[in-house]
Amino acid sequence: MTLNPHLATPVVRRGPAPTQATQAALLVHGRGQDPTFMVGVADRIGLADVHCVLPAAAGEGWYPGRFMDPPEANEPGSATPWRPLTPGCTSSRQRASVPI
Repeated sequence: MTLNPHLATPVVRRGPAPTQATQAALLVHGRGQDPTFMVGVADRIGLADVHCVLPAAAGEGWYPGRFMDPPEANEPGSATPWRPLTPGCTSSRQRASVPI
């Protein structure tokens, strides 16, 4: 079993507490970026009233190769990146009772 390196990275949260927010959003950064890039995006598009969950990819990339590479070239990375998103979404939705 391959350990998921993304589970060791912190999840950044921004905006009002889940119980105070009217909406929630999952903001996922791209290759070579980190959650601070998506914080800037949230600021530019005006998500002040939205509880934002911003996971961080280990090594600033969710999978090792290029997007257009065959899926097997991105293993084990392509099988694991979205797992850290699930707990953040589930716990925010449960606390806030808002759809994510």
